Amino acid sequence: MKFYEIDNALKEAEERLEKRFRQAIETLSKYPQKSIYGSSANRAEAKAIYNLFGNDKFNKSEILRAHRAATIRRMEGRPLILAVQDTTSVNYGSRREMEGKRIYQRQDHGG
Repeated sequence: MKFYEIDNALKEAEERLEKRFRQAIETLSKYPQKSIYGSSANRAEAKAIYNLFGNDKFNKSEILRAHRAATIRRMEGRPLILAVQDTTSVNYGSRREMEGKRIYQRQDHGG
Protein backbone atom coordinates (compact mmCIF):
# COMPACT_ATOMS: atom_id res chain seq x y z
CA MET A 1 0.00 0.00 0.00
CA LYS A 2 1.29 3.46 -0.89
CA PHE A 3 1.22 6.13 1.79
CA TYR A 4 -0.73 8.47 -0.47
CA GLU A 5 -3.75 6.13 -0.33
CA ILE A 6 -4.57 7.43 3.13
CA ASP A 7 -8.17 8.62 2.98
CA ASN A 8 -8.76 12.37 3.01
CA ALA A 9 -5.27 13.14 4.27
CA LEU A 10 -5.31 16.61 2.75
CA LYS A 11 -9.02 17.35 2.60
CA GLU A 12 -8.50 20.99 3.56
CA ALA A 13 -5.47 21.56 1.34
CA GLU A 14 -5.32 23.09 -2.09
CA GLU A 15 -5.31 20.81 -5.12
CA ARG A 16 -1.75 21.83 -5.98
CA LEU A 17 -0.55 21.09 -2.45
CA GLU A 18 -2.21 17.67 -2.53
CA LYS A 19 -0.58 16.90 -5.89
CA ARG A 20 2.83 17.88 -4.49
CA PHE A 21 2.18 15.75 -1.41
CA ARG A 22 1.39 12.71 -3.54
CA GLN A 23 4.55 13.24 -5.61
CA ALA A 24 6.66 13.65 -2.47
CA ILE A 25 5.31 10.49 -0.85
CA GLU A 26 5.81 8.54 -4.08
CA THR A 27 9.44 9.71 -4.16
CA LEU A 28 10.11 9.06 -0.47
CA SER A 29 8.42 5.65 -0.41
CA LYS A 30 10.82 4.29 -3.05
CA TYR A 31 13.76 4.51 -0.62
CA PRO A 32 12.34 4.88 2.91
CA GLN A 33 15.75 4.28 4.50
CA LYS A 34 17.29 7.27 2.72
CA SER A 35 17.17 10.94 3.54
CA ILE A 36 14.94 13.29 1.58
CA TYR A 37 17.92 14.38 -0.50
CA GLY A 38 19.03 10.76 -1.00
CA SER A 39 15.55 9.71 -2.15
CA SER A 40 15.10 12.60 -4.55
CA ALA A 41 16.07 12.48 -8.21
CA ASN A 42 17.81 15.87 -7.96
CA ARG A 43 18.33 18.90 -5.77
CA ALA A 44 15.22 20.66 -7.09
CA GLU A 45 12.98 17.74 -6.11
CA ALA A 46 14.52 17.60 -2.62
CA LYS A 47 14.01 21.35 -2.20
CA ALA A 48 10.37 21.01 -3.31
CA ILE A 49 9.78 18.33 -0.66
CA TYR A 50 11.39 20.45 2.07
CA ASN A 51 9.29 23.42 0.94
CA LEU A 52 6.15 21.27 1.11
CA PHE A 53 6.88 20.20 4.68
CA GLY A 54 7.59 23.81 5.63
CA ASN A 55 4.37 25.11 4.05
CA ASP A 56 1.93 26.51 6.63
CA LYS A 57 -0.97 25.06 4.62
CA PHE A 58 0.48 21.56 4.94
CA ASN A 59 -1.32 20.09 7.95
CA LYS A 60 1.03 17.50 9.46
CA SER A 61 -1.44 16.65 12.24
CA GLU A 62 -4.12 15.81 9.68
CA ILE A 63 -1.71 13.51 7.82
CA LEU A 64 -0.88 11.66 11.03
CA ARG A 65 -4.56 11.43 12.03
CA ALA A 66 -5.53 10.03 8.66
CA HIS A 67 -2.61 7.59 8.70
CA ARG A 68 -3.62 6.31 12.14
CA ALA A 69 -7.24 5.89 11.06
CA ALA A 70 -6.24 4.01 7.91
CA THR A 71 -3.90 1.75 9.91
CA ILE A 72 -6.64 0.92 12.42
CA ARG A 73 -9.06 0.10 9.57
CA ARG A 74 -6.50 -2.28 8.05
CA MET A 75 -6.06 -4.04 11.42
CA GLU A 76 -9.78 -4.52 12.11
CA GLY A 77 -10.93 -8.12 12.09
CA ARG A 78 -7.43 -9.55 12.28
CA PRO A 79 -6.77 -11.86 15.25
CA LEU A 80 -3.09 -10.92 15.54
CA ILE A 81 -1.09 -7.85 14.58
CA LEU A 82 2.71 -7.90 14.61
CA ALA A 83 4.56 -4.60 14.89
CA VAL A 84 8.12 -5.65 14.14
CA GLN A 85 11.05 -3.28 13.87
CA ASP A 86 14.67 -4.22 13.36
CA THR A 87 17.22 -1.55 14.14
CA THR A 88 20.19 -3.91 14.13
CA SER A 89 23.43 -2.36 13.00
CA VAL A 90 26.68 -4.30 12.64
CA ASN A 91 30.03 -2.70 11.93
CA TYR A 92 33.12 -4.84 11.42
CA GLY A 93 35.20 -1.87 10.27
CA SER A 94 37.54 -2.09 13.25
CA ARG A 95 38.44 -5.71 12.48
CA ARG A 96 41.39 -5.75 10.11
CA GLU A 97 41.57 -9.50 9.73
CA MET A 98 38.53 -11.72 9.71
CA GLU A 99 37.83 -14.82 7.67
CA GLY A 100 35.21 -14.15 5.03
CA LYS A 101 35.21 -10.40 5.56
CA ARG A 102 34.37 -8.39 2.47
CA ILE A 103 32.75 -5.11 1.59
CA TYR A 104 29.04 -5.41 0.91
CA GLN A 105 26.89 -2.44 0.04
CA ARG A 106 23.42 -2.50 -1.43
CA GLN A 107 22.76 0.05 -4.14
CA ASP A 108 19.45 1.08 -2.53
CA HIS A 109 20.92 1.53 0.97
CA GLY A 110 22.17 4.70 2.58
CA GLY A 111 21.40 8.31 2.00
